[in-house]
Amino acid sequence: MQCELSVGELVEKYEVSFAAISKHLKVLEKADLIRKRKEGKRYMVALAPEALEEADKYLEQYRQMWESRYSKLDALLKQGE
Repeated sequence: MQCELSVGELVEKYEVSFAAISKHLKVLEKADLIRKRKEGKRYMVALAPEALEEADKYLEQYRQMWESRYSKLDALLKQGE
C-alpha cells in the first residue's frame, strides 16, 4: 500500500512553512510526480511511483553520457601528466 500524508502532516515533519510546502507540492503535482486529493477539509498527498520511474529512466541517459565524458576527460588528463 502506498503511503499518503496530509499537507499538515508534511509541514509537521519538516522545518518548513506551510506556504513553502504548498508551493513545492504544486510544482511536484504539475510535473505529475505526486497525486493530491481532497479528503474532507484536508488534502492528501502521495508519490506517483510510475512518474518517478519514468523520470529516473530519462535522467539515467544523461548520467551515463556525463560519466562517459568525464571518463574520457580523466583519461586525457592522465596522458598529460
